[in-house]
Amino acid sequence: MPESVYDELRTPERCSDGLNAIPQEESLPPNWMVLRGLAHACLAIQGFGGWHLAAEDYAALTGRLNGCKFLAAYDALGRLLAFHRAHPGVTVRPRTSDGGAAACDFAIESVDAGGSSQAYPGATVRLELHGAFFYPTSLRTNGEILLDHDLSPAIQTLEWSGDRITVTFLAPEGLDSYPQTFDVTVRYMKTEITAPDALTILDPASVPQTLAPSGLAGTLKAPAFAVAR
Repeated sequence: MPESVYDELRTPERCSDGLNAIPQEESLPPNWMVLRGLAHACLAIQGFGGWHLAAEDYAALTGRLNGCKFLAAYDALGRLLAFHRAHPGVTVRPRTSDGGAAACDFAIESVDAGGSSQAYPGATVRLELHGAFFYPTSLRTNGEILLDHDLSPAIQTLEWSGDRITVTFLAPEGLDSYPQTFDVTVRYMKTEITAPDALTILDPASVPQTLAPSGLAGTLKAPAFAVAR
């Protein structure tokens, strides 16, 4: 997927790997083409050649891109080409940015434990995201769910449609005290989003015998929160 190659190209040491992951075809769709141009420029500025290939892709892409990642890649490619024109004999080693704004944002839409923001230990919790800009399964390898930036429950299932992703995890067990309310954070690479006080874990000793440990009645629809770092 082009989105995962973009993530790879954010690390300059992996530009060669990113280029190798791009389909080896002369005529590519715009999203692949901009990544190919960026990979060539990333290598060229380090002295490995390929400026003419990067410039050809850049020139062919005017007005043809959409999507935050690919527009960000186009902007980065343009800035590398401008640097080369201003300093044609210079080679440098790019570095990964430690700050700055994310190219794309996503948001937590809801946290739901069987129709409630309250759950008993071991219950299944559904977390819904929208505006996801990454390939959903990469959340397992490049992301995580955090409760109060402390507990990190494993992802159980992933479902997606368009830019919406539904993730499930199990409410934590063995807490020191009950009830406990947690901020729920989703971190993907260097971008993270938090829904404050979004999940409460109830005392397992208080579960009614007629209620399976899958949450209580009620509904929480958490608002969309701005990206935090």
